[in-house]
Amino acid sequence: MLTWLDALKVLAALVTSGGIIFSIIFFFIKLTSKYWADKFIESYKIKLQKSRFLFEKEYEATTKLIALVSEITPIYCRPDMELDDALEIISNDLGEIEISIKKYLSRYSAVISKEVKEILYRCEYEAAQNKFDSEGEKLKASDIIFKGLNDAEEKMIARLWDQTNNK
Repeated sequence: MLTWLDALKVLAALVTSGGIIFSIIFFFIKLTSKYWADKFIESYKIKLQKSRFLFEKEYEATTKLIALVSEITPIYCRPDMELDDALEIISNDLGEIEISIKKYLSRYSAVISKEVKEILYRCEYEAAQNKFDSEGEKLKASDIIFKGLNDAEEKMIARLWDQTNNK
Protein backbone atom coordinates (compact mmCIF):
# COMPACT_ATOMS: atom_id res chain seq x y z
CA MET A 1 0.00 0.00 0.00
CA LEU A 2 1.11 3.56 -0.80
CA THR A 3 2.05 5.63 2.20
CA TRP A 4 2.20 9.37 2.50
CA LEU A 5 5.96 9.17 2.47
CA ASP A 6 5.96 7.19 -0.79
CA ALA A 7 3.55 9.71 -2.38
CA LEU A 8 5.77 12.56 -1.27
CA LYS A 9 8.82 10.83 -2.80
CA VAL A 10 6.98 10.34 -6.12
CA LEU A 11 5.86 14.00 -6.07
CA ALA A 12 9.42 15.15 -5.33
CA ALA A 13 10.76 13.00 -8.18
CA LEU A 14 8.21 14.51 -10.59
CA VAL A 15 9.01 18.07 -9.53
CA THR A 16 12.73 17.43 -9.82
CA SER A 17 12.45 15.80 -13.25
CA GLY A 18 10.11 18.62 -14.38
CA GLY A 19 12.66 21.18 -13.20
CA ILE A 20 15.39 19.42 -15.15
CA ILE A 21 13.21 19.29 -18.25
CA PHE A 22 12.30 22.96 -17.78
CA SER A 23 15.99 23.81 -17.40
CA ILE A 24 16.85 21.93 -20.59
CA ILE A 25 14.05 23.64 -22.53
CA PHE A 26 15.07 27.04 -21.14
CA PHE A 27 18.70 26.40 -22.13
CA PHE A 28 17.72 25.58 -25.74
CA ILE A 29 15.41 28.58 -25.98
CA LYS A 30 18.17 30.84 -24.70
CA LEU A 31 20.69 29.28 -27.10
CA THR A 32 18.46 29.65 -30.18
CA SER A 33 17.36 33.18 -29.27
CA LYS A 34 21.02 34.22 -28.94
CA TYR A 35 21.72 32.66 -32.33
CA TRP A 36 18.88 34.59 -34.00
CA ALA A 37 19.76 37.80 -32.18
CA ASP A 38 23.36 37.47 -33.42
CA LYS A 39 22.07 36.83 -36.95
CA PHE A 40 19.84 39.92 -36.76
CA ILE A 41 22.66 42.11 -35.45
CA GLU A 42 25.03 40.84 -38.12
CA SER A 43 22.56 41.56 -40.93
CA TYR A 44 21.90 45.01 -39.45
CA LYS A 45 25.64 45.74 -39.38
CA ILE A 46 25.92 44.76 -43.05
CA LYS A 47 22.96 46.98 -43.92
CA LEU A 48 24.61 49.89 -42.07
CA GLN A 49 27.90 49.33 -43.89
CA LYS A 50 26.12 49.36 -47.25
CA SER A 51 24.21 52.48 -46.29
CA ARG A 52 27.42 54.21 -45.20
CA PHE A 53 29.15 53.23 -48.45
CA LEU A 54 26.25 54.59 -50.51
CA PHE A 55 26.17 57.81 -48.49
CA GLU A 56 29.90 58.30 -49.05
CA LYS A 57 29.44 57.84 -52.80
CA GLU A 58 26.50 60.26 -52.84
CA TYR A 59 28.58 62.77 -50.90
CA GLU A 60 31.40 62.37 -53.41
CA ALA A 61 28.96 62.79 -56.33
CA THR A 62 27.53 65.93 -54.72
CA THR A 63 30.92 67.53 -54.14
CA LYS A 64 32.00 66.69 -57.71
CA LEU A 65 28.81 68.25 -59.08
CA ILE A 66 29.46 71.39 -57.04
CA ALA A 67 32.97 71.49 -58.51
CA LEU A 68 31.58 70.96 -62.03
CA VAL A 69 29.09 73.81 -61.63
CA SER A 70 31.86 75.99 -60.24
CA GLU A 71 34.11 75.18 -63.23
CA ILE A 72 31.37 75.97 -65.73
CA THR A 73 30.23 79.18 -64.03
CA PRO A 74 32.34 82.05 -65.33
CA ILE A 75 34.23 84.16 -62.85
CA TYR A 76 33.15 87.74 -62.30
CA CYS A 77 35.59 89.43 -64.65
CA ARG A 78 34.35 93.02 -64.96
CA PRO A 79 32.32 95.41 -62.78
CA ASP A 80 29.27 95.57 -65.05
CA MET A 81 29.07 91.82 -65.76
CA GLU A 82 25.54 90.40 -65.81
CA LEU A 83 23.96 87.00 -66.35
CA ASP A 84 23.81 87.49 -70.11
CA ASP A 85 27.56 88.03 -70.14
CA ALA A 86 28.08 84.84 -68.16
CA LEU A 87 25.81 82.91 -70.54
CA GLU A 88 27.84 84.19 -73.48
CA ILE A 89 31.02 82.86 -71.89
CA ILE A 90 29.30 79.52 -71.21
CA SER A 91 28.06 79.38 -74.82
CA ASN A 92 31.66 79.46 -76.07
CA ASP A 93 32.47 76.31 -74.04
CA LEU A 94 29.53 74.05 -74.91
CA GLY A 95 31.78 71.31 -76.32
CA GLU A 96 33.86 71.15 -73.14
CA ILE A 97 30.75 71.35 -70.99
CA GLU A 98 29.24 68.41 -72.87
CA ILE A 99 32.35 66.32 -72.21
CA SER A 100 32.50 67.33 -68.53
CA ILE A 101 28.85 66.39 -67.95
CA LYS A 102 29.30 63.12 -69.86
CA LYS A 103 32.32 62.22 -67.69
CA TYR A 104 30.41 63.11 -64.52
CA LEU A 105 27.43 60.98 -65.54
CA SER A 106 29.60 58.04 -66.50
CA ARG A 107 31.16 58.06 -63.06
CA TYR A 108 28.22 58.90 -60.77
CA SER A 109 25.02 57.75 -62.52
CA ALA A 110 24.72 54.79 -60.17
CA VAL A 111 24.36 56.98 -57.08
CA ILE A 112 22.46 60.04 -58.23
CA SER A 113 18.68 60.23 -58.28
CA LYS A 114 16.68 59.68 -61.45
CA GLU A 115 15.49 63.29 -61.32
CA VAL A 116 19.04 64.71 -61.17
CA LYS A 117 20.17 62.29 -63.87
CA GLU A 118 17.41 63.52 -66.18
CA ILE A 119 18.42 67.15 -65.57
CA LEU A 120 22.06 66.39 -66.32
CA TYR A 121 21.22 64.38 -69.45
CA ARG A 122 19.16 67.35 -70.64
CA CYS A 123 22.12 69.68 -70.00
CA GLU A 124 24.46 67.33 -71.85
CA TYR A 125 22.01 67.11 -74.75
CA GLU A 126 21.66 70.90 -74.97
CA ALA A 127 25.44 71.31 -75.03
CA ALA A 128 25.87 68.63 -77.69
CA GLN A 129 23.03 69.84 -79.92
CA ASN A 130 23.89 73.53 -79.81
CA LYS A 131 27.69 73.69 -79.77
CA PHE A 132 27.73 74.31 -83.54
CA ASP A 133 24.63 76.53 -83.71
CA SER A 134 24.25 80.28 -84.02
CA GLU A 135 25.02 82.57 -81.09
CA GLY A 136 21.30 82.98 -80.30
CA GLU A 137 20.77 79.22 -80.04
CA LYS A 138 23.96 78.82 -78.03
CA LEU A 139 22.75 81.45 -75.55
CA LYS A 140 19.40 79.67 -75.12
CA ALA A 141 21.21 76.38 -74.55
CA SER A 142 23.60 78.05 -72.12
CA ASP A 143 20.67 79.39 -70.11
CA ILE A 144 19.08 75.90 -69.96
CA ILE A 145 22.41 74.36 -68.95
CA PHE A 146 23.19 77.01 -66.33
CA LYS A 147 19.77 76.72 -64.72
CA GLY A 148 19.76 72.93 -65.01
CA LEU A 149 23.15 72.49 -63.39
CA ASN A 150 22.23 74.80 -60.53
CA ASP A 151 18.92 72.97 -60.06
CA ALA A 152 20.71 69.60 -60.02
CA GLU A 153 23.23 70.94 -57.51
CA GLU A 154 20.45 72.18 -55.20
CA LYS A 155 18.65 68.83 -55.39
CA MET A 156 21.82 66.87 -54.63
CA ILE A 157 22.65 69.08 -51.63
CA ALA A 158 19.08 68.86 -50.34
CA ARG A 159 19.15 65.04 -50.62
CA LEU A 160 22.43 64.91 -48.75
CA TRP A 161 21.07 67.13 -45.95
CA ASP A 162 17.90 65.04 -45.75
CA GLN A 163 20.00 61.93 -45.21
CA THR A 164 22.13 63.54 -42.50
CA ASN A 165 19.10 64.93 -40.67
CA ASN A 166 17.17 61.62 -40.62
CA LYS A 167 17.27 59.95 -37.27
